[in-house]
Amino acid sequence: MTVEDVRKQLINKELLIVRATKFLAEKYNANENAVVCFGPDQKNFILGKYPLAGDFLITLKSHGLEWSQRKDGIATLAGPEPEEKGGVTNAYYWNFRTDEKKDEQALTLELRPFLDERERGIIFTPHANGTYLSALDKFVNFKVFEAAADCDRSAHPLISEIIAGRGIITVHWTDIHLGGIRSILALFNEFRRDNEEIKKLGHSNLSPFYPNPLSDRWNEAEANLFLPEQYQPALFRLWQAQLESFQKSLTR
Repeated sequence: MTVEDVRKQLINKELLIVRATKFLAEKYNANENAVVCFGPDQKNFILGKYPLAGDFLITLKSHGLEWSQRKDGIATLAGPEPEEKGGVTNAYYWNFRTDEKKDEQALTLELRPFLDERERGIIFTPHANGTYLSALDKFVNFKVFEAAADCDRSAHPLISEIIAGRGIITVHWTDIHLGGIRSILALFNEFRRDNEEIKKLGHSNLSPFYPNPLSDRWNEAEANLFLPEQYQPALFRLWQAQLESFQKSLTR
């Protein structure tokens, strides 16, 4: 296997996320209510938009989220704050403008994807986006999804799925026919077997390795490359040949 052969088989993180998202789209499109809208970046699932009024607002309150209007032209939807405060200040609430720059007072529910090598796949987590300032805390975002499921009989079925999964939907590598795929970084760490000298060589400008996830010359996209399982043994042999060639060059 040559360097060019490896290059042709590498799959980037973004493509894995797109494949996982399409898998969910195909799985739930069989349901007439499961019309999937992709977000602006073509990866997020937009599951529905819910105005902060009527039954939805009442249901949010039953789930511990309070709606209030302030005198400064801001309306707030706030969830319960933790006993120990700290971190990001807006983690537990949403703000909306009510002055001359009035925002539409609504929450857009979506699933956001994240790659998780330990879970061997892509995980999707719930997020409720406002129009001005949005809460970041996982718990209060999850509560909004619970409220939507309780008050909307025609809610997107993925809302029920994320609730059943306690805030997580996982698309495993096997679901998208890529079982055993691993990142180049994980493979390189296995190749060097805790050998600190190989690690230092990988970081150095003299590194003979390609692909080399330790190189500062790699950009972010290259650092998130993955290789299907059937090509991994050949990559180990390629790295070994590159290392041996470098070692021989030192003795000339």
